[in-house]
Amino acid sequence: MATIIVHGTMTTTPAHHLHWWWRSWGEEGFLRGITDGMTAVSGLEDIWKIDGVLVESIPELHPKWSFWTGGMGQFSQHDGYFMWVGGDSYAERDAGAHHLALYLSKIVEIAPEEPIRIIAHSHGCNVVKKATMLKELADTVFIESTVFLACPHFETHLIHDHEWYYPYCLNPSRVGKILNLYSKYDTVQTEIAEKLPSTLISTNWREWSPPKAHRIDQDPEVASLYENFEIATMDEGIAAHGAMHGITIGRLVGIWLESTDTFNDIVQTIQEKVGDEPLIVPVDDDGEGID
Repeated sequence: MATIIVHGTMTTTPAHHLHWWWRSWGEEGFLRGITDGMTAVSGLEDIWKIDGVLVESIPELHPKWSFWTGGMGQFSQHDGYFMWVGGDSYAERDAGAHHLALYLSKIVEIAPEEPIRIIAHSHGCNVVKKATMLKELADTVFIESTVFLACPHFETHLIHDHEWYYPYCLNPSRVGKILNLYSKYDTVQTEIAEKLPSTLISTNWREWSPPKAHRIDQDPEVASLYENFEIATMDEGIAAHGAMHGITIGRLVGIWLESTDTFNDIVQTIQEKVGDEPLIVPVDDDGEGID
């Protein structure tokens, strides 16, 4: 297995400076939480590893590319860890999807038999969805398990005929099961996601109405792939959005990835152990932003 993390929008800080998605192995870190959950079930973890080797040690995942110069067939990364620019525009998410498709294609080139799993946060989920639709994605890429954390599932319509449209469609032939986690107190996922898109948009977006952000994917073509689960958070707004990549969620996600149980069954089992106290996720207070 190879499990990679796709970060979301980075509003003020370059992505590689925020450690939660690529280097949070220490106490209270997101990757530490995933590791704890995985090893509790199977005794193994495969985060950012290809055939058991960390991506930072794989030369093929270090192409000489920059956001400014670009490069044919190359992709954005930091020390081998996939990274997209994280800008809050449709064009930048489209570019991120392009580079993710190339990154995943390189993984299957390096290790053709390696199953792939993805954990994505916020608009990183839409980068993943868009990547599954692109011609740049190698025919052999299949994402066995996907976790979406606080994804703004966009829905819009064509201005002239009001036909509903899903700008970030998921290709059902490229993915297996999907776990979609969200908090009803997370205003970044919905209200803020609807208001923030910039004017740096591709031409076809000008024909669409402003998007409506949902907590659950509204596309009926992929509904059967999802297990949707509402997470109770101790706070709301930006704090609730950040809590979705905290250590508690990391542990639960790690258990789900290694288990054959549904997420609901996993939570129920934990709930039985803690008694009457509700399972509430604490706010992620690592100070790493809201992406």
